[in-house]
Amino acid sequence: ENNSVCGGFGSAILELINFLNLQKAPSVLPLGLPDSFVNHGDAGKLFSSFGLDPQSIAEQICRKFNSISSINLETETTNPGSL
Repeated sequence: ENNSVCGGFGSAILELINFLNLQKAPSVLPLGLPDSFVNHGDAGKLFSSFGLDPQSIAEQICRKFNSISSINLETETTNPGSL
């Protein structure tokens, strides 16, 4: 049930928007695992294979909301002592 699109948090928000008949509801992008058997393994690799890693999520958000066409989420480590 963790991270499932069907019956997940995004579905609940969409149901609430429909129930309240909101005319100016914000756009919702439900993200999660498919409603099917998911093999077991390393969580990071599994999330990545379903487009749920940080880079893929950011790209899906940008596509959905026609934002920046491409972004790079590479993290940089900064030495606090060098500031």
